[in-house]
Amino acid sequence: MKLVAVAAQWAARFVAAAALLVLGSCGGGMESDVVAPPTANAAALAGAPAKQALAAAALTPAQLMDWAEGRYPDLFPAAGKSENYLAPYAYRYYPLTGNFVAVSTGAADVAVYVYGNVAAWQLKRIAPLSDFTCVVLPLNCGPAALSPNIAVWGDSLISPFAANLQVLFPDRVVYDGNGIGETSTQVAARLIADTDRHSWITVFWAGHNNDTAPEQIKADIAASVAALAPGNSRFIIMAVLNKGIPSELKGTPEYQTIVQLDAELGAIYPDNYLDIRSYLVSQYDPAQPQDVIDHQNDVVPSSLRYDEIHLRNEGSVLVARKVQEFINAHGW
Repeated sequence: MKLVAVAAQWAARFVAAAALLVLGSCGGGMESDVVAPPTANAAALAGAPAKQALAAAALTPAQLMDWAEGRYPDLFPAAGKSENYLAPYAYRYYPLTGNFVAVSTGAADVAVYVYGNVAAWQLKRIAPLSDFTCVVLPLNCGPAALSPNIAVWGDSLISPFAANLQVLFPDRVVYDGNGIGETSTQVAARLIADTDRHSWITVFWAGHNNDTAPEQIKADIAASVAALAPGNSRFIIMAVLNKGIPSELKGTPEYQTIVQLDAELGAIYPDNYLDIRSYLVSQYDPAQPQDVIDHQNDVVPSSLRYDEIHLRNEGSVLVARKVQEFINAHGW
């Protein structure tokens, strides 16, 4: 069906629905049941919202429609879409599927509607727009609000880095979740058990005590990410460092294992991965002969650490600043 014909039919449906809205305000009735369309469940579209949104967290029609496109691209593909207003509806039309999403912004009942193949060519009211707030804007939800505080989980590298991060974020709490000598499995177990901080921004920097077990490290990170609160995608996976010892310098099997692990973590978590290893290696001092040698060996320079792996304060400051940049860049 051509766009003009579909739009005309859509307009006719809206006019009829608008009349029902008027009748409803005068004591008439309007169908408000959620109807399951043939290609998608309307309850799923609504996301089964059960949280109470804060009054200040007003959801706009554009945000709702953007979310629908991202969540259900097969029903509302963005390619070729058009946007318009037909009182009382702000709507978008998706010509590839013949579907419409609309919000009755000009009515007392500001609700979400769908029309087209998604609703068997019937105008269907899904739910009030406000019901979608916690689904589309989870950070703005009341009882299960995501915290701006930061939990840093890992081994003995954590404490000085967390302390410097606290200086950079004086208005937030930075939790020091260090475990001296712990493997990634032990760190993950503590993180998973600490349910009070699952809504916090989470930094996972572990694996230095079991760096020859890459599959276990990846499994521990995956379990840690899965344990975070629903909607909390604010986590950072930090690259594992190789030690300044002969068996972990460039060209050795253990070095290759660590570098390969870091590359795989970057591929698994492309939006949440921070290659802190490569960054620290790049911060060598060319005026210091040992730093030059360390750089050639692709290991953190001696000027930034006091033993084979633990960082001096200068190194921990660099890590904290890099994490701060990451958090700020993501708007967390």
